[in-house]
Order: sequence, then C-alpha cells, then structure tokens
Amino acid sequence: MTGAVAGATLGLVGAGGALVAVTGSPPMRRIRLTQRLAPYLRDAPRRSRLLEDPLHPTLLPGLLPLLAPVLVALARRLDVLVGVRRRYGAGSTAAATG
Repeated sequence: MTGAVAGATLGLVGAGGALVAVTGSPPMRRIRLTQRLAPYLRDAPRRSRLLEDPLHPTLLPGLLPLLAPVLVALARRLDVLVGVRRRYGAGSTAAATG
C-alpha cells in the first residue's frame, strides 16, 4: 500500500465519521412522530373529585331544565334582597328608602 492510498483511505474514513457525527447531532436529527406526540399522550394527573359536577348524577336529567326559570327568578330576588341589606346594613333606614 502506498502512502497516497493510505492517506486517501484515512481521509475517507475520517470524512465518513464526521458526516455520521454531524447528521446524528440533535439539531440535524429528524423529529419522529412518537417524539412529537409524546407530550400529549403522557398520563395526565387525575382530576380532583371536588371538580366533578354533582348535579348531573343525582338529579333527574329532565328536572333541572324544567326548574331552571324558577330557580333563576328566585336567585335574582334573593340577590336583590341580600344586596340591599349588604350595602346599607340590616337595620339601616336607608335600606327602607332604597
């Protein structure tokens, strides 16, 4: 083997190693689908039972829509009554003159 052939072989092996190192580095590597979807598919922490809707399983499904207008009207009247008392005080004469 002559010196020129040995140098060419050594240069080819070095260039191939450099090419593999550069293409394998994180900025040059292609992102795979599993890597892109992994953050969305991780196990989510379990929700608190305090955040669950307690009205849906306990009441009949058709009862709440029927009573909704009555409950809204009662809530508005109560808000007006409590709002006036909270603003002026329970025993104030300004609450009566309103």
